Amino acid sequence: ANDADQGIWKSVDGGATWGPFNDAGIAQCGDLLGGYGTENGSYNLTLAAVPDNPDPNATAGTDIYAGAVNLYKCVTLATVSDCSGASPNTFLSLTHVYGCPPNFGSIAKVHPSQHAMDFMQINGGAQVAMYFANDGGAYRALDGYAGLVSGNCSTPNQFDSLNQTLGSMTQFVSLAQNPADPNTILGGTQGNGSPATSVSQVSSSWISVNSGDGGYSEINPSNPVEWFTAN
Repeated sequence: ANDADQGIWKSVDGGATWGPFNDAGIAQCGDLLGGYGTENGSYNLTLAAVPDNPDPNATAGTDIYAGAVNLYKCVTLATVSDCSGASPNTFLSLTHVYGCPPNFGSIAKVHPSQHAMDFMQINGGAQVAMYFANDGGAYRALDGYAGLVSGNCSTPNQFDSLNQTLGSMTQFVSLAQNPADPNTILGGTQGNGSPATSVSQVSSSWISVNSGDGGYSEINPSNPVEWFTAN
């Protein structure tokens, strides 16, 4: 009925009983501009459980990845099995998509709104390659063990974009055309704002004329310089 956080739950007996995880690091990741918790959880929500310790003689742990607007990670151990410890045994935001001050740069250039994750252990289990799909395409980390450990804006995480040759991932949900000028189009592109072009007949270039989640767009047919966007 809403996007309120209902928690992350764990079963150790095949689903017969369940216990809650501590997800305070997700609910309170520190992003002042939004994107924390399970905001938009009815649209973007995903989980992955990744074997952590590659040493067969050591106590095995599990890396829990949670994707909402941000990507979060918690390392669980036998001694801290519910993410209630200190870093890294609590949920850390790996992305802070709306939270890092400009002078810090970016912890990760990963598009918000996560939908799917997968992984593959490589080099005999010494590394784990992670893959993430979201509103902006596909991303990876070549070593989730050593490369995805930072939860603060001053230390970047090891993400790579896989979208350089993939083509446009932009989803248009609305278009409006100037009734007197076929070159002028105003669009809405869900998670990527409201783009427009005045050269659609001769160029594929667009500019962003409004940010946020771009929805329906309209150009007033009686007054084509009056534009409307919903976001």
